[in-house]
Amino acid sequence: IIIFGGASKYNNVIKMRCCMNDVRILKPKLNEWKYIKPIGDVIEARRNHACEIVGKSLIVHGGINDHEHYLNDLWELNLGTLKWQKCPTKEPDGQTSVGIAYHQCCSVFTKENQPFSLFRTFKDTKLQIDKRSAFQEGVYFHGGKLETGEITDQVRLLRIGNIPIEWAVIETKGSPPQPRYQHTMVYYEQLRSLVIYGGRNDEFRQPCLNDVWFLQLDTLTWLEAQISGKQVTHRYAHSTVLMGSKLVIFGGINFEHYANADVEFLELDQQAVSKLQSNLAKKHDDQGIVTIEQGALIEQRQL
Repeated sequence: IIIFGGASKYNNVIKMRCCMNDVRILKPKLNEWKYIKPIGDVIEARRNHACEIVGKSLIVHGGINDHEHYLNDLWELNLGTLKWQKCPTKEPDGQTSVGIAYHQCCSVFTKENQPFSLFRTFKDTKLQIDKRSAFQEGVYFHGGKLETGEITDQVRLLRIGNIPIEWAVIETKGSPPQPRYQHTMVYYEQLRSLVIYGGRNDEFRQPCLNDVWFLQLDTLTWLEAQISGKQVTHRYAHSTVLMGSKLVIFGGINFEHYANADVEFLELDQQAVSKLQSNLAKKHDDQGIVTIEQGALIEQRQL
């Protein structure tokens, strides 16, 4: 587990929260933290940035610095050489880069085209691409809060493999989710979909969200999960990770309190869903299970 940046506790002497730019690695099997001292350029300290591992690189985008300025830069930490470098990027024609924070990103690559460098990728010349599909590989970004104060629902794609690295705005179909920030997003390969959950938008009557959305990348169509039964917790600033076919949800905040120590599992595999529904019908017990439109369901378990 690699951790970069963030902010310290509020300092009453200097009247601010200091941002950090340190890199630390947690080795769960050894229960050991390791402090990393990278070389190369010095990345500006920041919080509420987007961060993702792409091949042998850790990329960092945007965030907020010590002076509360929103950033728009893209950085790479080469995990082999432990060297930072600022990445040259190219915006779509007619667009300018603006600072952004609280946004989410995740990498989307087929097994055949897993990148080994941010500026070079393996290419299988025998790989057949369906031209009827809108599927594109790269690092997808969604949502966030702009330096103007606007909360966005834009989907952007970072196309790696070239210098400069190119940004693209993705035009989607269907009714999109509400603009949001401090949500989570993962890529579920079996459905070739981005999965978005929760977040916040202070402009709405219910600013803390608990909805689940899928962006199907073959058609670029948004699908909202219709949840019934016990409702999923409204939350933002939480964590999610994909474990097999389950989306694991933990922590976060709502406008009343911090989330408790429940761990929720969103099952995405259709066969597993049918089995769980069958078992639930036999047991007739309340395990906090809810169904969604794709036939998935959420289990709620306590630590």
